[in-house]
Amino acid sequence: MKASASRTMCSGAVIGVLLTAALTGSATSPAVAPPNGEQVLAQFQRQYGFMPKALRLLTQRPEALPRFMSYGKGVFEGGPLNDRERCLVALSAAVALKSPDCIQAHSRRARQAGATDEEIVQTALVAGLVANGSALHVAYDCLAATRP
Repeated sequence: MKASASRTMCSGAVIGVLLTAALTGSATSPAVAPPNGEQVLAQFQRQYGFMPKALRLLTQRPEALPRFMSYGKGVFEGGPLNDRERCLVALSAAVALKSPDCIQAHSRRARQAGATDEEIVQTALVAGLVANGSALHVAYDCLAATRP
């Protein structure tokens, strides 16, 4: 992955891409003891040439970083959804949360996992609809609470 493209990768996409290598040593080797937080950060920096904000924040508690990465690995790997579907779900959340870096990263990952442009657009539209509907729902409740 080119450094310029990876700079927009959000922590969710990073977790999906990096976890296997970070926690097992490589995507194909048997599992080894998890590295400490500093090792994970150093490996990430070497591999991608930048540090996402979420991981930068975790540098304040480096002992928590391997646990965070392990949690992400448990969520992103396996389960009933295939990789393409997991990427589209992550994209949907990124759109709903209005995170430009995450939207770019997850749309890239979705394409790599085989999603079509039509699936990516539909995912963004559905997420936007749900997010906007939710915002209006909250607004309605808040406005109703301020009425005499």
